[in-house]
Amino acid sequence: MIRAINVSDAPKFLTLRRQLAKETTFMLHEPEEIGEDPVVEEKKIQQIIDDPHKAIFVLANDHELVGYVAVFGDSLSRIKHRASLVIGILEAYTGKGYGKKLLQEAEKWAKDHGISRLELTVMTTNKRGLWLYGTAGFHVEGIRRKALIVRGRPVDEFYMAKLI
Repeated sequence: MIRAINVSDAPKFLTLRRQLAKETTFMLHEPEEIGEDPVVEEKKIQQIIDDPHKAIFVLANDHELVGYVAVFGDSLSRIKHRASLVIGILEAYTGKGYGKKLLQEAEKWAKDHGISRLELTVMTTNKRGLWLYGTAGFHVEGIRRKALIVRGRPVDEFYMAKLI
């Protein structure tokens, strides 16, 4: 089930983000960079819920959160038409169409909020991510060389966008 995040999801959201950081190097944070205080996470989630330019949608099973997509927009006149996306899905739930459904939820929310451009970055080595974004209508607009250092090595990432 995909739904908007709730403040009460804070402990499970922290667990999800820590697990994602352990399972893959394709997420931005290292495992130790994910907070552990649910109260702090509750405050961050509440700020996002209260901001009309931001949203988080979670993929939940009966007991836990197993994926999410975050949409980060802005109120500035020149950029309020665009938003950045971050998506993460636990390995056991990949390849089942959930990524596509999360992106569709983010796109629906974006359209409802006057956003006409979605943006994201993806490591050039993330074949699954590239396939997902490509089939969802995102196009590579550029490359950011040595944009990240992963396990001591520089990694390039593609800058991708979709006009909606």
